[in-house]
Amino acid sequence: MAVMAIALNISLSASAPAVLSPDALHAYTDRFAEEDRWYFQVGTDAEVSQVNKGVYGGQFVKNAQAFDWLKENVPLFDAPDTVLLRTYYFRWWTFRKHIKNIGTTQSPSFVITEFIDPVDWSDGSTNTIAAPLGHHIYEGRWLLDAKIVKDYESYWLKNAIANPRRYSAWLADAVFASYLVHQDTAHVLDLLLSNANRLNLVKNWSGWNHASSAPGGAAQQAYYNAVIHLFWQNTDRDAMENSLTGDGYKPSLNAYLYGDAKATAQMFRLAAKAEPGNAAAHLQNAGKFDSTARVIKKAVQDLSWDPGKNFFMNGYYANSVFSRAAKREEVGFTPWSFGLPDDGGAVDYDKAWQNTVNAASVFKSAYGLTSGAQNESGFNPGAAGDCCRWDGPIWPFATSLTLKGFANLLHDYQQTYVTKADYYQALSAFAAGHQITLSRGGRTRSISWIDESMTANTGQWVRILFNGDTTKPRGYAYNHSTFNDLIISDLIGLRPRGDDTVEVNPLVPDDWRFFALDNVSYHGKILAIIWDQDGTKYGLGQGLQILVNGKPVARSAALKKLIVRLNAQPMAAFGPAHRQGAVSTMKYSGRRILIRLPGAGHSEWVDAGGKSFHEGKSQP
Repeated sequence: MAVMAIALNISLSASAPAVLSPDALHAYTDRFAEEDRWYFQVGTDAEVSQVNKGVYGGQFVKNAQAFDWLKENVPLFDAPDTVLLRTYYFRWWTFRKHIKNIGTTQSPSFVITEFIDPVDWSDGSTNTIAAPLGHHIYEGRWLLDAKIVKDYESYWLKNAIANPRRYSAWLADAVFASYLVHQDTAHVLDLLLSNANRLNLVKNWSGWNHASSAPGGAAQQAYYNAVIHLFWQNTDRDAMENSLTGDGYKPSLNAYLYGDAKATAQMFRLAAKAEPGNAAAHLQNAGKFDSTARVIKKAVQDLSWDPGKNFFMNGYYANSVFSRAAKREEVGFTPWSFGLPDDGGAVDYDKAWQNTVNAASVFKSAYGLTSGAQNESGFNPGAAGDCCRWDGPIWPFATSLTLKGFANLLHDYQQTYVTKADYYQALSAFAAGHQITLSRGGRTRSISWIDESMTANTGQWVRILFNGDTTKPRGYAYNHSTFNDLIISDLIGLRPRGDDTVEVNPLVPDDWRFFALDNVSYHGKILAIIWDQDGTKYGLGQGLQILVNGKPVARSAALKKLIVRLNAQPMAAFGPAHRQGAVSTMKYSGRRILIRLPGAGHSEWVDAGGKSFHEGKSQP
């Protein structure tokens, strides 16, 4: 038979998905919109947006416009785990509902809310709450429209009614995490240094040292104890109202502020590069914040760590004596969320994970990770309508922090206590919980759902209603955690960095034959990360690949860490066998051509860009 060759002209826009079609996203948005209409018992998307105050259908982006907006703004994802996939798109569906324009139509300015309905403990007209701001920024950093998350970061330091210290939060850490994706140095330096702002990140840090309602600290109760070098916090202001151990020197806030100190030091190093004339002063400040981070780290490891329980504990200080709480709480994992514990030192802090997240009756339950250890006295699994318990129920806020720490442990630490299979099991339980079974109009069904907390013994969402009104569920589309950042930066393993490098280190199960993450905005480029075990799923060859603006820059036959420069020379579109000009059989199907290579043991679909091909020698 005649050997056919192809004249390929693969031209991918820098802003177009390289592999995945938005069709799957469209199917999910149709599904979620229908679920909303059924829940509120209305016939149209417009009617959903007329319920109560008109916010349930979205604030800036309404349900009817959701698909068009999401396809331009979120990374696309594909995986063999259909529950994980549904939850990924559902979380973008709900996150979008919380984007609120507090500016004008002509000059929008965006914030991100926790509750859809206004609540009394928010910052007034904006309905913003500081407690989940770190989660919001980590999640929102993956939006292609970076203005939304940058406006939100600016809000906390510039808006007259914003209170970033009303609750425990990790603002500086989150701002720097966002920078690692978008690399807007001018924006970061404005937030770090500008005295024209109501606050900057340095002033906000100083505010944590005192229980003060100075700018940004209305109702703040946290303060720094200079004797023991730890921060004290009221358990309610730690966003964990009814906890097992009450107020104290908690691992949570101290880990957050350790992360803030580290991030602030890094931002001062950015300032030194951007402003050479002030480099010496900026580097001196970087050193001060590095030193502060080391002091907090030492105090957490020396005082909060209980060597008998092998766990980070809440603590108390009275009469010049520091004592630790007796009961383990999920916040004991939070130090790993910010990379605080030493690895490989004299104390094996990683033992905290042994037989806890991966063993029943401690923190692992059939429905997820519990906020208190199940074998501690006083553990309470929670009950329907029982508000704000942190002594047992499952909270997405805490789960996503623990899973972030879990992934950091697997990525950055040398330990043998837990595996990526344990991690995936915990992540899968979190994903599976994103549904609820309800009755409406004579029909009972399960729909996608995220709320405040879940009972640990039955896996039911603890639904709090405004005045018992089922049309006003307080936790509807609740935005108090991350999920998609866990998928992108942890499971798929895109580890944002400050240099001009892409690092991918997947934690996916070994039996996954494929996955794809596409249309990811990173350092001004569009990334795609693809795993195709046999090359038949996506038609771009076998193995793990990183594509930058549609062009492959790194490949591996196995699932392993890949590190490559963003400006690396694109790799050949075909493998070595293609470049030898050997093609045995081909099949044309629309925009793709199936090439079967003699002796290669596999076939590859190649995107022909809609161009024609002709007989003759192959042209790689």
